[in-house]
Amino acid sequence: MANTKVYDGKLSTATLSAMRLASALICGADVKYPQNSTLNEFFKLMTGKLPDPTVRPSLKYMSIGYAGHKSVKVKTIDSFVPIAKSPTASGMFSHVPFVLRTLDNDLSDEQRKDYAFRTQVNVEGRNYWAYYLKRLDMRSVQTTDLETIRENGVPKTEDFVYKDSDLNPIPKDLPDYDYDDDSTVEIPDGRYVQSGCDIVINWTEFDIQEYLNVAAIMLGDAGSAIVSEIALCSGVDFTASGESATGSPFAYEEAIGVQVLYHISLFTNLAQTNDQLGLTIRVGQPAPFYLGQA
Repeated sequence: MANTKVYDGKLSTATLSAMRLASALICGADVKYPQNSTLNEFFKLMTGKLPDPTVRPSLKYMSIGYAGHKSVKVKTIDSFVPIAKSPTASGMFSHVPFVLRTLDNDLSDEQRKDYAFRTQVNVEGRNYWAYYLKRLDMRSVQTTDLETIRENGVPKTEDFVYKDSDLNPIPKDLPDYDYDDDSTVEIPDGRYVQSGCDIVINWTEFDIQEYLNVAAIMLGDAGSAIVSEIALCSGVDFTASGESATGSPFAYEEAIGVQVLYHISLFTNLAQTNDQLGLTIRVGQPAPFYLGQA
């Protein structure tokens, strides 16, 4: 039998920045922004303005790209395989804007509230306003504790509920098994718990139409509106001053200290999406805690 590989279409890679930020928030320590760790540096936006180290950033932005995949020949057709990133990757393989508007057709003030990293770009001799970050709606996000009971290799996951026995634990021995050994392939039966948040990412009809326009301008083909990498980012909103096509100044919310916390590898073409596109990404604890036999 030929060797086969199964690729997860939504591979998630937690970054060093995510671990550094989580450690700072848990310990109440200053938040650090090492050189070459922010997307502001890549885009050369607000690089001279970093958040005060005592300010507590949160995951609130998303960036996208279209180079997080590769083509693999499978018999007579091409198959597209996601490419995962290193935990130290502070940028993306490619950065693609969510919105490209001609200078005389910028987003309205209300529409602009959903975006950040507004910058002017030139495509084939024409200038556009590009928006490279989209704000995530985090208002309904809550942490959830899950318990997975694995029997005969089949997992069953439910919400974890603390019991009186958890408040008054009794000493017991765990089986002789090295759960910190990443080379271990077999996962034993038993009880596992983990905590995290489910983040729902939705592309509305407006989002899709804007990205089709981006693909048409940058690639010359709206049918190539591919998204194959997503970066979930932390940062802090900052009031900046912009200028309209007529030169009139206005204030809007920008983003500073933007760091990638999670890289998501996938492959989707928004031109082939008949309805709104939605993804649910679970972030938080990277591996479950083993509690012993069920």
